[in-house]
Amino acid sequence: SNPNLTDSGSLSITDADTGEATFQTSGIVASQGALGSLSIDESGAWTYSVANAAVQYLQAGQTKVETFTVKALDGTGHEVVVTITGVNDAAVIGGSGSGSVQEDTTLATAGRLQVNDADSGQAAFVAQQAVAGSYGTFAIDVDGNWTYLLDNDARHVQRLTSSETMSERFTVQTLDGTSRVVEVSVRGLDDVPPAQPQAPAPITPPQASEPPAAPSSPNPAPIPAPAIVNSPALQAALADAKPMVTGLGALDLGSMQSAAFSDVYTSTTGFRVVVMDAPEPTLTIYRGMGDQYADAGAASSFSIPYDAFVHTDPQARVVLAAMQANGEQLPPWVIFNPMTGKFEVMAPDGFHGDLTVKVIARDSQGREVSALFRISVGEKPSATTGNGRAGLSEQLRMAAKRPAFALADLPAAKTAAKVQAL
Repeated sequence: SNPNLTDSGSLSITDADTGEATFQTSGIVASQGALGSLSIDESGAWTYSVANAAVQYLQAGQTKVETFTVKALDGTGHEVVVTITGVNDAAVIGGSGSGSVQEDTTLATAGRLQVNDADSGQAAFVAQQAVAGSYGTFAIDVDGNWTYLLDNDARHVQRLTSSETMSERFTVQTLDGTSRVVEVSVRGLDDVPPAQPQAPAPITPPQASEPPAAPSSPNPAPIPAPAIVNSPALQAALADAKPMVTGLGALDLGSMQSAAFSDVYTSTTGFRVVVMDAPEPTLTIYRGMGDQYADAGAASSFSIPYDAFVHTDPQARVVLAAMQANGEQLPPWVIFNPMTGKFEVMAPDGFHGDLTVKVIARDSQGREVSALFRISVGEKPSATTGNGRAGLSEQLRMAAKRPAFALADLPAAKTAAKVQAL
């Protein structure tokens, strides 16, 4: 912390020649690469000084030797040797070191720690990947960005009640060994019991009465209209779905236009998706997720569209999860909020490449469907590849057009839809 490091001493001199027993105060010669300076007075008292910042590159216990040649008045030389020894300056850690998750609702939390270290090259963290805790997994990168993902499917997580809060603690370290604890609170949630069937109302016996007179020419019973099959409105909506390739941050749920579906959404206790009528409760992909791009070293964000998936039950609770397409966790520079469907991306400087992400939607009855999309860092992608093969977005659109849950059996959807930001 001191701006300058100093040392001092005194040399003695004897000379048979009268008046020659003194030192020269100038003409001091330093060894090559010396970082400090030395001064001496006529009596031999010397002082050495070096800037503290100049020697921060020295590791703990590492030394640097500097030599200075001084001369007596008659030109006799003498060396003053100074040894600089490196020590470890403890790092100072700040930033966000706590977070919370909740069963079935908030499945992930994240934060960022900062480190200041006077020692050169030591202001970084030791990276950790997929550290298993009691209720989830933890990760941190060299820049201090950390994430925690709750293992929501684990039985001991699902057994937690709303009155229970557990704590996960993870120790992180800087390069010089300074440590800090990141603490995550895990809260339970009471599962809603299944609705009990209502008792049937008592049957009141009919009162005796005179039979009605038969009509002279009875009207035939109306023939029910056939169910609408292969709705043109719905098929037109699917046919119009275009692959979305857009810059991160440009995807605004409030401004997205929607075609041919009702303004009904699933339960607010989960991620809300659009609802269409169908004979059986089903969850499936609708318009999927568009490919995205980002610049390395810049913060960006985007959200899963509310029409990426479709359900047939407005009371259903849909929960999202995200991972890499190969099943591995997302890298620390991609943060996903499963409740809001929002991704926050901060690709490291110099990174260039593609990340394929798999988004999984599950409902409370165990139905599951997934969609793939690509995050390209460093270059805006096109909708199709050079050899004419459909990109991920186009594949999703084509998959949505196929009758994944008997789309032909859906009744005609409303043609006037209200645009709603979730």
